[in-house]
Amino acid sequence: MHRTYGGNAKAMGILCGSIQEDFDGDMVLYWQENHADPLAATDLKNLAVSQINRLQVLDPQAYRLLCRLGCYRYQDIPTIPSQGLFCLLWDVSSDQHRQIIASLRNRSLVECDKGEYWLHPVIRKEAIARLRLSNEWQFANHKAAEFWTTNVKQIETFKDALQALEAC
Repeated sequence: MHRTYGGNAKAMGILCGSIQEDFDGDMVLYWQENHADPLAATDLKNLAVSQINRLQVLDPQAYRLLCRLGCYRYQDIPTIPSQGLFCLLWDVSSDQHRQIIASLRNRSLVECDKGEYWLHPVIRKEAIARLRLSNEWQFANHKAAEFWTTNVKQIETFKDALQALEAC
């Protein structure tokens, strides 16, 4: 697998997530099923798209969250706290929020460090494209703006100012 995907760290992470989630960690079984056609093309974009397509079938709620995460820009504010993800799960009960996020993390479709989340640029591009094609583009952006508005109580730091501007 490492040779097939050129050792690309993101590709390896996506494969690892798929093996863990879909094959109960059985790498041999995964490779038996997929070695003949390792996603046809070995570039990261095709691997990510294939993984997102599988997510759409296997976990529609996690798929919707992934697409909705395309509403965040990740430019001035490169990471989103967990509350920023929760606000995009408006149609899911709060007791399922962490499970849905874990599904994305286990598949290496969302990056996380110390409770802060972001999308890899390749995955973000696909999430944006899919969100724009859905009927949720405007509502997801509205929910994200609400999150930034309520997240900043008072502007005391430069980061606070950037978060306040993000809502605009």
